[in-house]
Amino acid sequence: MGIEDGIIDRIYEAAIISELWPEVLDNLSHAISSAGGILFTASAGEIRWTSSPGTAEFMRAFVDGGWDKRNSRATRLAPMKYPGFVHDLDIFTREEVDRDPFYTELCRPKGVGWAAGTIIDVPNGDMMVYSFDRAVEAGPYDRSAIDFLDSLRPHLARAGIMAARLHLERAKSAVDTLAAVGLPAAVLRADGRVVAANGLLEDLTLHVIISAFDRVHLVSKRANALLADGLSHIDELLSIGVLSFASLGLNEEKAVMHLLPLRRAAHDIFNSAACIALVTPGGKLNPPAEALLW
Repeated sequence: MGIEDGIIDRIYEAAIISELWPEVLDNLSHAISSAGGILFTASAGEIRWTSSPGTAEFMRAFVDGGWDKRNSRATRLAPMKYPGFVHDLDIFTREEVDRDPFYTELCRPKGVGWAAGTIIDVPNGDMMVYSFDRAVEAGPYDRSAIDFLDSLRPHLARAGIMAARLHLERAKSAVDTLAAVGLPAAVLRADGRVVAANGLLEDLTLHVIISAFDRVHLVSKRANALLADGLSHIDELLSIGVLSFASLGLNEEKAVMHLLPLRRAAHDIFNSAACIALVTPGGKLNPPAEALLW
């Protein structure tokens, strides 16, 4: 089983053009007789994923059914920190597979019974997983399939890390642009963690605190509660375009916080940013249009 001409080039192209991931996963799936391939990232309880067509229904059931919290494969594989692909019988016995709810209630009803997967830690704190699933009747993966995937794993890992880094640079560029026009700003995840912040916001200590684990908080308890509520409903804010609310800081300093939700494409799984948060000191209500920011 050799590496198809051009597949490595396409892996690196997908790092830049996210729309290419389903094609790359599909090509790899065909090479190892899989129903399809899945790539997903997990961070702070959020799952972002893409797949080849053959495993899309399975992955939707995985996410919708909350199986990320009951994933016995990941529970066994993650602590191993194994730098390669494994298949089911590397971490389970056949008897365990036949009685494990992950297989009996999710995989087999969705037509897949065997998988080969790997976990890769991304420097931005995400966990990246590649998984290739095949039908029950196809049987477990053999050594040649695992060796083939292992030969590509360094490229798959680098491509994922490149994609995550590109999004970080994009976030930094956005807040630096806002700093150039005098606006304190940060790019935030949905859990309030800071992806990138400019110096103007970091210096705005009368209103803003960036605490442990890079989470942003507001000095005003009322405003901080509105911030938390806005972040928890960030998807609903997409139809609004921007949420603004007053914040009273130390020394009765007035400001307005604006949350501008980012319209991430569903396939863009390495983009962990949820919104741009910016502060206009003095109570001004004139945030820039979201279209100019991202």
